[in-house]
Parts: sequence; structure tokens; C-alpha cells
Amino acid sequence: MKKLQLILVSLSFVISFSLCAQVGIGTDEIEETAVLELKSTSKGFLLPRMTNQQRRDISSPATGLQVYVTDFEGKGVIMFYNGQEWKALTKLITCPSAPTNVQASVVTNVSGEVEITFTPPSPSENGGSDIISYTVTPILGAVTPISAQQFSAEEFNQNNKIRVTSLAIGESYTFTVTATNAIDTSLPSEASNSVELIPKVGDFYQGGVVFYLLNGDDPNHVYGQIRGLICALEDLDSEIQWSPDGVAQEVTGTLENMDRGKFNTDKIIVKFPGNQNYAAYQATTYRGGNYDDWYLPSIHELNKMYDERVTINPILESNDGRVFINDYYWSSSEKGTQAWRYNFSNGLLTGGEKSNTYLVRPVRSF
Repeated sequence: MKKLQLILVSLSFVISFSLCAQVGIGTDEIEETAVLELKSTSKGFLLPRMTNQQRRDISSPATGLQVYVTDFEGKGVIMFYNGQEWKALTKLITCPSAPTNVQASVVTNVSGEVEITFTPPSPSENGGSDIISYTVTPILGAVTPISAQQFSAEEFNQNNKIRVTSLAIGESYTFTVTATNAIDTSLPSEASNSVELIPKVGDFYQGGVVFYLLNGDDPNHVYGQIRGLICALEDLDSEIQWSPDGVAQEVTGTLENMDRGKFNTDKIIVKFPGNQNYAAYQATTYRGGNYDDWYLPSIHELNKMYDERVTINPILESNDGRVFINDYYWSSSEKGTQAWRYNFSNGLLTGGEKSNTYLVRPVRSF
């Protein structure tokens, strides 16, 4: 009985097909001029797939016969027989080729920015389809530290360069570029040259703001390396005396030069063991950026922060810090039985009694 039902259903389909000569798959509304109509928003029509030799073995192909050849000239291509010979549809719009010659250069006047240039795919390489966008991916080692940034083809063509922002200061990066057209996105380009984002004065870096870069005259300068000094984002919570209980006893041997605040701070702490209530020690308790190597600056380091305050203050504020106050700050440099202090309201440096309480802005080196 079941076999009879199957025969009847099949016969009914054949009769129906013969009468209307149209078949619809995925639709009941077939275009009038179509013998077969397929409708789907999630699946495509798949041609027969075969090797080039299998295609050549087809005997007496019908005019208009189409197949997908998987290895024609080393790549997949649709081929059809026009009644006399086989033709390959080689002018199909395809995914663009990857951009080439990717070059990266640091933007010297802006923090954390790099400009990328590259050679875009030619029209013949991207199947004649216009590029919609380019995507630049920064690479730090084997990871991408920030999201890939997209730029329009129009912007690239006008400026001949792409700017990548918000990169981490002090890190080295390479970059890859992909091109996207209406079909798909290309493979990534070869990686660019490596660029290092060297810290500069005014950069927010390692827990504070860079206010000085060491040079050959500084004791901790190392040839071929970038080293510098960073000021904390804020002062210590309260003003404090220079020495424990304000004693005038000299530490002796503290220095005034740049890159000597750490040396002075260590010397002062050794002089006053077992006591913590003074400027140098309290500076070392600061933990900005989770760093534990902060110290009390030398007088020349304070002077440099004062000179750079116009650059530093906006960066302090934009990173939830506090600008310098127009008042006295302690240095780690002695002036006999006094210690050098710096007035940030007028730039004057004078000696102050060690029993006086002044502001403290910790610094650290990198």
C-alpha cells in the first residue's frame, strides 16, 4: 500500500511538472519566464565540482553546460561550454588582493600615534570592484592590543596615509593591512617595519607624566636607551617637614643636579633610620601606577617640572591627577642646615628651615 502511495505521488509530480513546465524550490510564486526558480536567504546554488581533467573528459558537452573546476590554472573557476569551446569566467569580481609595501612611522608631535602607508590593490587585482575600506591591525608580539581601526578608501586616497591612535607608549609595534570590497576582505598584508613609541615630555607613562629625558650629561643615562623622569599625578596628601621632627642636622652629600633625586632620597633615609615622618620617606610610600620606586626630587628636578608645568598640568588633569599648586615644594637637596624649596607661584628657589612643612610631589625614573 505504501509503495502504491509513493508511485501515485511521484506520478502526480511528473504530471504537474509536465503541465506547468516550471519548478519552484523555496517559493510558490515562480517567475513566468523561469523554468526553475530557487529562493533562499541562507543557502546558494552549487554547481557540479570537478577537476580540470574531469571536465575535459566530458563527452559532447551540451551548449551552455556549466561546471565549477577546482584546479584550473591552480585556482577554482566557473567554466561553460559555448557550443564550440569551453570558456573560463575569469572576469568575476573577487576578493581583493592584500595591500603591499606597508610602512609605519611614528608621529613625532602626538603621543601614541603612528602613520601607515601602503600600496593598495590595483583594479585588476581586486576584480574591478572598488575598495570599500582598509583595516589596520597593530601587532604587539603575537597579540593585538587594541581593536583594529577602519578607514575609508576615500580618506586613504586623499591623504595617502592612515593614522593609528591610542597605542601604548614605550612599546614596539608592527602593522598589517587588509582591503575590503563588496565581495569580501583580503588576506592580511605582510607585517610592516617595527616602530617603537618612545616616551617624550608630556606623555602619560608608567604611573605619571614624563617631564624630562636623560641625556649624556646625566649619571644614569645609557647610550642607545631612552630613560627619563616621571612626576606623580598628585602631591602627597598633606604638607610635611623635611626631616624627622624638623631637626636641622645635616645629611651632607646630597646633590642638586638632574637625575639625583633617588640618590638624595636614599641618603636621607639612611641618615634617619626608624623614623617615617619626613618628606623623603613619605615620598617613597607613594604608589602611583602601582610602582614602588618613587622618591623626593632634587632641586633641579623640581625646577624642570616648574619649567614644563604648562605641558604637564593638562596631562595631569586628563588622567585624574592634580595640577601643581602655587606654593612651596620640598626638594631632596640640602642647603647647609636648610633644604632647597621651590616656589611654584613665581619660580623662586630658596632655602627653607627643615622644620617648615611644604608640599611634596614624588617622582620616579624609567
